Amino acid sequence: MAARKRLTHNQKTRDKIQTSMLVQRIEKFIETDQETGIAADGTLGVKMTGPQVTAAMGLLKKTIPDLSSVELAGKDGDDIKVASRIELIGVSAKH
Repeated sequence: MAARKRLTHNQKTRDKIQTSMLVQRIEKFIETDQETGIAADGTLGVKMTGPQVTAAMGLLKKTIPDLSSVELAGKDGDDIKVASRIELIGVSAKH
């Protein structure tokens, strides 16, 4: 295997890794039975306090775009023109 040219990750890569780790931790918390402490996959679950969940969600909002606030606009804010075409490929006549 060839040696890596860069021995460290750039900031963008580190941010993606941290975001991914936060998402995985929150998902594991959601899947954990709070009484038994076991996750849905049978492994040891994750416990988080309310402030930890709030902090994790706040960090995720900074790194993952909120799709509910995404607006599509054409050039210079104009409407987007959508064109579609329906093509008849063949007709089968059954009697």
